[in-house]
Amino acid sequence: MEAGRSIFDTDDDLLDDFGDEDDAELNNMLDQIEESGSQSQSSQELSQGQKNRMEKNKLKAVALKKSRLLANPYNKAATKSTVSKEKKLVDTGGGFFIEEGGEEDREARAPVITELPPPLMPPDQPSCEECDKDFADSYLLRTFDHPVCDDCKNMERDGAHELITKTDAKKQFLLTDTQIETDSQGKSLRFLLRKNPHNPRYGDMKLYLRLQIEKIALEVWGSEEDLEAEIEKREANKVLLKEKKYQKKMKELRKAVRSSLFTKNLATHTHSYGEEETYDEEKDEYSKTCECGHVLTYEKM
Repeated sequence: MEAGRSIFDTDDDLLDDFGDEDDAELNNMLDQIEESGSQSQSSQELSQGQKNRMEKNKLKAVALKKSRLLANPYNKAATKSTVSKEKKLVDTGGGFFIEEGGEEDREARAPVITELPPPLMPPDQPSCEECDKDFADSYLLRTFDHPVCDDCKNMERDGAHELITKTDAKKQFLLTDTQIETDSQGKSLRFLLRKNPHNPRYGDMKLYLRLQIEKIALEVWGSEEDLEAEIEKREANKVLLKEKKYQKKMKELRKAVRSSLFTKNLATHTHSYGEEETYDEEKDEYSKTCECGHVLTYEKM
């Protein structure tokens, strides 16, 4: 309400100044009218004209409030529906899905750009194990900490620097996870992460350098002959276990077949005494004996 306008003013534009969003101010005006009327009555007697103007303004305010309630009976703030956008599931390729988020999630999923280490300068340059030449930087040195230059690198299948998965390393060299992940000096063995070629939804594969895995296997088993002997021993144990399992299943199958072929004779026995009979003079009784051993005694009249 503008300054200088009294609640007792009779102008018709007094209540028209309120917009659609001035319900709170309209309620304050009604309260102000009632409070001013009570204060004026207590301090001094109001004239009849002032009472009429005050009552007229109060009725206008009440009528305006009722008309707005009829036009919009619900509170816009309370009924404002919050439409939540359904988040899209994104396949991570690691066997699970994550929800696609906002800018923060996109920044978190953004590839992290790491700077390559600077090339080594003489006299700190390592010597290649294949050609004995010093080199500043190489892929095998940077990835697997293996001192071989890029010219001598051969990572093809059955090559000198072939890669092997963790599963194959455990199976072929009979190593545990702890033995593979750490070397004899306690340092973590370097590996390379790759998507599973069989199914990208599976977990990422850990690829190790076969030369380093073979070195760890020789440290664990002592020699290649001991490793081969242990492999043959475990294969023989597997064969024995399979044979025992096969014999157990065959034994259970024979019992099942025998029990299915066996039929119990549930027919009742009929005694057959024949014509031969014996006479007991003391008891004056006759008797006949069945094949099963049952004795039938009787008297003759």
